[in-house]
Amino acid sequence: KYADEWHFVHHWDARMLTPDSIMPRYPWLFDGPSGPIAIVPDKQGRPSLEQNEVTTKLFDFASSELIELTPNPDGLVFVREPGKYPVIVTPKQEFTGKQVTLLAPTEELRGLVAYIQKLGMNRGKWRDQFEPQLVSASNVELPRSQEYIDYGKNVFERRCMGCHGARGDGNGEAATFFAVRPRNFTSGTFKFRSTPSGSLPTDGDLLRTIVDGVRGTPMPTWHELAEKDRLAVMQYVKYALAIDNSDPKQPYAFFTEEQPAATIAIGKPPEPTPALLAKGRQLWTDVKCSQCHGDSGKGDGPSAVGLKDDWGFTIRPANLTTGLFKSGPSVKDIFRTISTGLNGTPMPSFVSTLPNEEDRWALAYFILSLSAFKDPLTGDPLPFTEQERQEIDAPTVKAETSDTAFRRHGEATPRHVWAEYHGIQELPVIEKAQAPSPPGGPS
Repeated sequence: KYADEWHFVHHWDARMLTPDSIMPRYPWLFDGPSGPIAIVPDKQGRPSLEQNEVTTKLFDFASSELIELTPNPDGLVFVREPGKYPVIVTPKQEFTGKQVTLLAPTEELRGLVAYIQKLGMNRGKWRDQFEPQLVSASNVELPRSQEYIDYGKNVFERRCMGCHGARGDGNGEAATFFAVRPRNFTSGTFKFRSTPSGSLPTDGDLLRTIVDGVRGTPMPTWHELAEKDRLAVMQYVKYALAIDNSDPKQPYAFFTEEQPAATIAIGKPPEPTPALLAKGRQLWTDVKCSQCHGDSGKGDGPSAVGLKDDWGFTIRPANLTTGLFKSGPSVKDIFRTISTGLNGTPMPSFVSTLPNEEDRWALAYFILSLSAFKDPLTGDPLPFTEQERQEIDAPTVKAETSDTAFRRHGEATPRHVWAEYHGIQELPVIEKAQAPSPPGGPS
C-alpha cells in the first residue's frame, strides 16, 4: 500500500503526512539532521553542497553519478541514495534559501522498511483484487459546489497537504523524501486519465486515482476515506488548486475555462493467445518501447537517462517487470495508458501510432507478461517448469480454498498444511448417505 519513501517520512515525522497521527517519531533511525550546509556552485555552475565532514561522508564528490536533491520549504534535504554527487534541483524555485539541513536513512531503517514490505509481499498481489480499492468509473461528473469546495479544503489539509503542499504545487514538507515529486496541481496537468492526451481528466478519473492510489509510489490508496471526503477533495483540487497564477492579474482556472474531452472507449479485452503475445512482442520493437523501457522492460533503455518531466525534474521510465503498474494492474489499465499517454511525462499516446485497437491490446498483454512468473521482491524469474506454467495458465485450474492451492511437482507436503499452520479449520467432507437398495437388488 505504501512505497519505501512513504515509510521513511512516516518514521521521521508521521504528522508530516497526517497531522492527527499518533505515531511517535523515530529520529534515532536516521543520520542527522546535519546542518546548516551551504549551497555552493560547483565547477560546472550547478548548485551543489559545500564539502565538509558531513557531506564527504554522505556523498562522493568524485562520482559521475548524480543524486538530485530538492529541499522542502524548511530547507530539509532527504538523502535517499548516499554515495553519489549531490546537485540541488529547484526548477520552479521550490526553495530559495542558501543553506540546507541533511537527513539520511540508516541501515537499520532500510532494513526495517524492507521487512515491512516483505510482510506485505507475503500476502501476494492482494491489492490487485481488493474490490474497495478498485474504481473503474470514468464518466462521473459532479456539479460545482462551494460547500464541497470548503469542506474539501479541510480534507486536503488533513490528508494531502504534507506531500502536495499548501498551494497544491507538489512542494509539501514530505516532498523531499520522494524520488518523484508529488503532483503539482497548479499546472492543470494530470497523468492518469481516460481522456485523450493533453486533456483534463474527468471526475471519474480523479476519483479512481484517489481510491486506487498510484502503485509503486508514495501516493497510497484512500479507499478508507468517507465518500464525502473523497468527492469534496476532488472539488477543492479542481476549483481551488488547479489554477495557473503565473499572471496574478489573469489567473487561469483550468476546470472553469476548459472541459475534459470525450473519453477513449475501452471495450472488452480480447482473449490472450500465444499469437497475440507474439504480436505484442513485435510491436514492442516496432514502436520503439525499448528505447526508454529497455529490451526486457526494466526501464533501462538507451534513452532513459536524462528524461525530464514538464516541471524540469528527472524522470525514469517505469520498470515493467515488477508487476506494479501505476495506473492499475489489469490489461485494461495498461491499454488505457497506452491509449492516453501520461500528461506531463515523455510517455506519449499511441493512438495515432497504433490506430488499430487490436494492436494496442496485443502490446498491453505483452507488457503484462513482462512481470509474469517473477519474484515480487527480487524480480528474478520463479523456477517453474514449463508443465507447471501451463497448469497455472490453464483456465480450468482454480484454487477456491487453501487446500486446493497450486502445488509444485515433487512437493510432498499435503496441501492442507498451510491452512492448519495459519489456524484455519477445514471442515470434513460429509459423504452422502446411500439409500438402501430396493427388494430384488439395485434398480
